[in-house]
Amino acid sequence: MLITQPISFHKWMTNEGYSENTVASRVSEINRIKGAYPMLDKMIQNGTISKIEDDFIYSKEDANAGKQPKHNIPISGNVYNGTASLRSALRLYTRFYRSVNPSAIKTPLTQLKDSIVSVIDSANITYNKALQNSVKARIQIPLLSVLKQAFPNIEWDMEQTIQGASTNDRVDILGSLDENTVIIIEIDNTRADQVTKKYVSREALAEDKNVIYISVCYSNNNQHAGSFRTEVEKYVEFIKRVNETLNYGSVFEKVYGHAWIKICNLTKNQSA
Repeated sequence: MLITQPISFHKWMTNEGYSENTVASRVSEINRIKGAYPMLDKMIQNGTISKIEDDFIYSKEDANAGKQPKHNIPISGNVYNGTASLRSALRLYTRFYRSVNPSAIKTPLTQLKDSIVSVIDSANITYNKALQNSVKARIQIPLLSVLKQAFPNIEWDMEQTIQGASTNDRVDILGSLDENTVIIIEIDNTRADQVTKKYVSREALAEDKNVIYISVCYSNNNQHAGSFRTEVEKYVEFIKRVNETLNYGSVFEKVYGHAWIKICNLTKNQSA
């Protein structure tokens, strides 16, 4: 066997809920990839995996033009579909490898996502409920200020449309790294329907860009707050699965993160 940890990869996929056929196919595809790229594990470990991923970027336009993929793995049948399937397996194996090898270097976008989520999670946003009752005043404006201070090299704004998007839907907080890469931060009540609807619509609008998408939830202060949070956490796991699927065969990287906003409620006599 070419895979150094075939049982672990198999078990990991099974635990993730993939079918037996999918598990078998992915193991077979990774064997083929490792045959062509024997340094695969090392390159995931040291953060140079993008050099291999680039070989599996193959668009329908490339296929229609009769171009050959950069990789040299034989494919019987449709070359576009076969390359997309190999890329899917590579993405999945990379996620597996990083999950069982915490020291493995993540992609730059994933590292940035982790840093932003960490800043949001550690932010102490305060508000005076008696004077400031809107989400914009209580959370959105203070959070934008925190992000601008923590990441001054990113162009931040709020309630902006995504450049080139087909609709005028506005993003709560939008960060721009370059013309091809955006950071979308949506602030939602702790409700699974809000979180998932926002994610689906915003990813569709940014389909032609690299995206860091972060759902930021604030708590419902009612008797159902605990069950609402549990449901959101459940759907966040579903979104992560969908997000991985968006990466399969795509030339753009999609990174998803989730954060819980902490709000300190000040009394009427305290300054916000």
